[in-house]
Amino acid sequence: MADMKASSRRFIDEAFNKGNLAVVDELIARDIKDHSAPPGVPSSAEGLKQFIRSLRQAFPDINLKVIHTIAEGDLVVEHVLGSGTMKGDFMGMSATGKKAEWEEIHISRFQDGKAV
Repeated sequence: MADMKASSRRFIDEAFNKGNLAVVDELIARDIKDHSAPPGVPSSAEGLKQFIRSLRQAFPDINLKVIHTIAEGDLVVEHVLGSGTMKGDFMGMSATGKKAEWEEIHISRFQDGKAV
């Protein structure tokens, strides 16, 4: 369970905060079923990369901070606080130049060391 928690935290930091999309290939199954993919974004590892790229373009100073992590069986649940300045358009919304803050809950299932 510690490995799943560490992988999940690392994914958020590397992919979202630092923009290192190579970590997607390392920690996420290619055929992941992303149940929260926005309309028009494929529910796959490539779709996840597409979403992260667009999010980071809109919020170049994005910062996701994991507040709580719970692991049970093959599941990891994270409570995440996000913030960033909207400097680019995102999902049909025009850039505002304003700082935004939000909360997220991530639920990931792991198999063979990768989120599926």
